[in-house]
Formats: sequence, C-alpha cells, structure tokens
Amino acid sequence: MRILVDNGEYGLVNKGDLAIIQVTVSRLRELWPNAEIGLVTEAPAKVGMYFPGVTPVPYSGPGGWPEPGMPLRIAERAPGLLRAGLDAGQATTTRARNAARPLKRAIRAPHDPLDAEPEVPQIDYRPAPGAVREADLVVCAGGGYMTDAHAGGVSRTLSILSAAVDAGIPTAMFGQGIGPLERSELASRAKEVLPRLELIALREGVRSPALLGELGVPAERVVVTGDDAIGLAVALRSYAAGPDLGINLRLAEYTDVKREQVVDVSAAVQAAANARVAYLSPIYVSEWQDEDRLGTLEIAGDYPLIRPDHSRHAPPSEVIERVGQCRVLVTSTYHAAVFALSQGIPTICLPRSQYYIGTFEGLANQFPTGCKLVPLDTHGLRDSLTRGIHAMWDQAPDLRSTLRDAAAGQVAASRTAYRRLREALDNDRLAQSTGERSPISAAS
Repeated sequence: MRILVDNGEYGLVNKGDLAIIQVTVSRLRELWPNAEIGLVTEAPAKVGMYFPGVTPVPYSGPGGWPEPGMPLRIAERAPGLLRAGLDAGQATTTRARNAARPLKRAIRAPHDPLDAEPEVPQIDYRPAPGAVREADLVVCAGGGYMTDAHAGGVSRTLSILSAAVDAGIPTAMFGQGIGPLERSELASRAKEVLPRLELIALREGVRSPALLGELGVPAERVVVTGDDAIGLAVALRSYAAGPDLGINLRLAEYTDVKREQVVDVSAAVQAAANARVAYLSPIYVSEWQDEDRLGTLEIAGDYPLIRPDHSRHAPPSEVIERVGQCRVLVTSTYHAAVFALSQGIPTICLPRSQYYIGTFEGLANQFPTGCKLVPLDTHGLRDSLTRGIHAMWDQAPDLRSTLRDAAAGQVAASRTAYRRLREALDNDRLAQSTGERSPISAAS
C-alpha cells in the first residue's frame, strides 16, 4: 500500500508544519504499518533528516514514486551531519544580516517596508505529480494553508486532491484550518473538490465548519479535532513549569504588522520581563526569509537577559522543548501558541490581519482558558499587553492543568478521526466486494 501525504510547506522550514507531518506519519504508520509513505516536497534531503523511512515525492514533474537514493539514506543515518552542514551554509548570511540590523532600524522611516501594500498571492497552475495516481490513499496533513493568503498552497493541494478523486483514490484532510477563502477561482475549485473527500478533520470549530458547509461539504464528513501538532507537544511536555517569558513576532505580509506596533510590543514585553526578572526566550517557528527571527529580535531589542538562538534546522522537538521552559508566551504565530498551550503554558496572541484573527479565535475556542487575544490594533496596546502578561504570569500555575486537559482531549479526537478513516476504507472495500459503495459514517 502507498500513502501520499500532502502538506502546507514544501520547503520544510516551518516547525509547526514539521510537527504536524511527524504526527500524521506516526498516525498513518499505526494504522497501516506496512505502507510506503510518500511526502510531497521540494526539499528531498530534509525528508530523510526529519522523517526517516518516508519517501520524498517532488511536486514538479509528471513522474511516479521515486526510488530512495543515497542522499536520502545519508540524511536518515546522519541527520546531525546534514543539519550541521545546513547551519554552516547559512552562517555567513546570518552574520551579515545581523550586522545590518541596526542600520535597517535607522533607515526604516518614513517609508517602512512593513507598511507597504501586500502583494496578491499567486495561484500555482502546475498539474499534480504523477505519483498521485499511483497512491492507494492521499492524505493532506494539517495546517492553515487553505486560505487566500496562501493561494499557491490552496491551488497545489486542490490539484492533488482532484487528481486523486478523479482516479477513484480515497482522500482525506486532517487538522485543517479553512479560510478565509474569498478569491472566486479558489473558492470555485474548492467547491468542486472538497465535497468529494472521505473525511475533513478541522483544527477549529468557529469558522471552518460553516465555510465547508457553504462549499457543499456534507456535515457528516466533517469533524473538529484540534491541531495535530498538539500530539507532539503533549508527548514532549515536562511537568515542571519554566521560568522564561517566550516571545515571537512574525513579519510577513499575511500578519500585516505595523512599525509602531513592533515598538509597543517590545516596550511591553521588556517591561514585564524586567519586573519579573525573567529571561526572554526567542521562539522561531518559521525560518522562511527569517520572518520570525527578524520580528522576534526586534522586540527583544537590547534586553540584557535573552536565551541563545536555536538552530534554523532544529527538529520541531527542540522548539517545543524550548517553549516548555516558558511560564508565559507572547506570540503572533499560531504554532508557537499551539506548542505552549498544549504543554499547559498560558499564551497571549497578537493578531492583526483577518486571517490571523480568525486563526487565533479558533485556537482560543479549543483552549477556552489560558489563551488571550490582544489584537495589535488595540487602543493602548502597550499598556494592555503589559497588564495581560502580568495577569497570565500570576495565573499560570492555576491554568496549567486545565490547558493540559484540553490538549489531551484534542489528541484523543485526532486519533479517533484517523481510525474513522481506516474503518471507512475497510467498509468501502467490503461494500465494493458486494457491488455497493458504503459512504463514510458519522463519528459517534
């Protein structure tokens, strides 16, 4: 049996996506231990480093499933060696970029690139790889890529799913955040494809279920499970509370952060950390164009107590464990919040764009206590954030067990969804042997 896994980030530079894929592969191996699992990617050597035994499948090109080659075997046997080489290759660029940071800060006015008009994300019109039609099951690992802000990811995923269902291959999505999806071409394509899937498991239940309903997906094929990365964070969490204040700020078009907001967040974070005599712990989830590093280092500024940076090519486990050393996390990034909340660490989320406001509202619904939204457009942002950090700091011990219980419930729901897919496929095979196709049944 061959299982093809699509995902939201083919370059494998986002720790949240890496954590999701790791859990997805683990769940699939539990249910189909003898299956060959392929991962759609543009970084085949990293597949061996992060996911031993998984076959890298390039998106581009019409070819079928590749045979594992020497680069993959080396990466699997010596992941540390590959990671060291990748880190060394970026060292010179990093030193040059960091040396230029003070100059960049000095010249970022009045025409700050943070305030530039965002570009419209482009749709990817390439056809799905031929390997799709050689699979026995196609699964989309979780993420927030089914949205206008990631038009390329939406179009690629829908192309893969369409090719699979047209070939009669079972398909499912897990841990998904859907929308906003307002671009007519993407929404029309999604309406053609998504109702034909066996199962769609969602990471939140605030906005995504209604949007899937508008797209024509039958309600009985939809279930809310939470984010699959929660499973890895739960497995790695410690039982001792950490002493640090975790920080993350992403500078990307879809986060829409403004210069004056960076200044206010920096002032609030440093004031709260100083009052608590706490270290600031930079948390980097995405390594794409340093979008997490540049923003996070900006808010850390010249604060004297800062934990050392972690490697760009660290596995998600290292980032999760670093988050686990925090008492409170302040973040504009979804998966940094997931890593914290799943370990019982209260989190303050800093959204501005509608995409991230919806994302964090969904997360807060999954973790009803200990997840506080402070939108970056809040009047008096600096004071509101400072008060919020102090409140969370004082409440942290009392919130810990409640947050962990919420995480455990979502892990159980995720496992149930995967088992539901296995049972549905088994029922389909039985029905086909009698000449009938059995629709997937509603989960109990």
